[in-house]
Amino acid sequence: MPKSQIISAIDIGSSKTAVVVAQYRQDEAFSKIHVVGVSSVKSRGIRKGQIVNIEEAVSAIEESIG
Repeated sequence: MPKSQIISAIDIGSSKTAVVVAQYRQDEAFSKIHVVGVSSVKSRGIRKGQIVNIEEAVSAIEESIG
């Protein structure tokens, strides 16, 4: 029986916040990754890699996930 796992990643940058969700499937013969969803929004509350406004940063992260 094939095994599968859900994998998610988030990239919080100065210009954009991106999220990717994928499913890793492992069969007897092979393994593969199937991308389920991708999202990207303009970052807010972050400058030069530093969080300058936590509320704005959280808002951008929630927007990219939802």
